[in-house]
Amino acid sequence: MLTITERDLARDRRLDRRLRTMRCGMLLGARRHWLMTMTLMLAMASTVLMVRAVQSSSSALIWAFAAAWCGTLGGAACLVRRWCVKEGRRFGHSPGGLT
Repeated sequence: MLTITERDLARDRRLDRRLRTMRCGMLLGARRHWLMTMTLMLAMASTVLMVRAVQSSSSALIWAFAAAWCGTLGGAACLVRRWCVKEGRRFGHSPGGLT
């Protein structure tokens, strides 16, 4: 019975690839959530830069805020797209959106 199960599992190439590429430790969690972490850090930096730019009316701070805010919006857009694709697959839709 066990040999049959092992043989069936050995035939599954997708499972084999996932098991070979698994890594242990905290690095996996950090790699999985790097976009979210970077987007949150950019959002915090944007908030600080916005407050400082309003207080001082410095054009350099305003431009730094604008750059950080663009990065924040880009990261947020990528996160929303990733979430939509994941939810679409969960409900059986194609990644292109048109089925």
